[in-house]
Amino acid sequence: HAGGGRTSFGADARAVRGETREHFTFTNGAFTRLRVAGGRQAVGGAFVLHERPLTRQLRATLGARYDGWRETDGHRRESDRATGVASRDDRYTDRDGTSFSPSVSLLWTPAPAWRLRASAQQGFRRPTLNELYRPFRVGPNITEANAALGTEQVTSAEAGAEWTLVRADAAPGQPRRPLLVLGATAFTSELRDAVGNVTLARGPGTYPLFGFIAAGGVGRQRLNLERIRVRGWELSGRWSP
Repeated sequence: HAGGGRTSFGADARAVRGETREHFTFTNGAFTRLRVAGGRQAVGGAFVLHERPLTRQLRATLGARYDGWRETDGHRRESDRATGVASRDDRYTDRDGTSFSPSVSLLWTPAPAWRLRASAQQGFRRPTLNELYRPFRVGPNITEANAALGTEQVTSAEAGAEWTLVRADAAPGQPRRPLLVLGATAFTSELRDAVGNVTLARGPGTYPLFGFIAAGGVGRQRLNLERIRVRGWELSGRWSP
């Protein structure tokens, strides 16, 4: 605490190890092939958050977070169950990186019944081990993993107002409880390099990435999409009779 402000610090870390071991290619009443795929992922970061009143009615919050990530032991091996002969044995290059995520928010209370707020922030998400290494099939539809996926990055902002009507019948010495609360919020978000399942092939046919696709089936792969924009507004109300 300093000059009416408050500063918080923190850190966290997460380590994940995952591997899929599955039988596939069902022929003559039996699965004929074995797939083993997975890897390791570690993410750790530290953050600082500072809250400070600028005036009696206005309060600001500034935040920053720095993360580092690393992905190792990415692998995918497919083999014949009867002979053990491998049809593929991929070992993916280890990858690492960092990300900086700032944030800022303001809260203004011009009158006891009103609260006005605004905020903006940036964030990131690394693809999961599932998205990086594990393909899957549902009926005739095949979805391939992608060990080269990039990091999702998001920039978002919102502004809102809240009006509160309090009860007039509070007991002496007790706080006056809200009777009616009405709120409105406008928001915008831009997500870059979002991970999505993109259709690249349609059956029937045989394709290098997917193999054979039956009629009516599709071949998809997880890819980074250039940009997703979301804009909207939200209204809320709460009545406590």
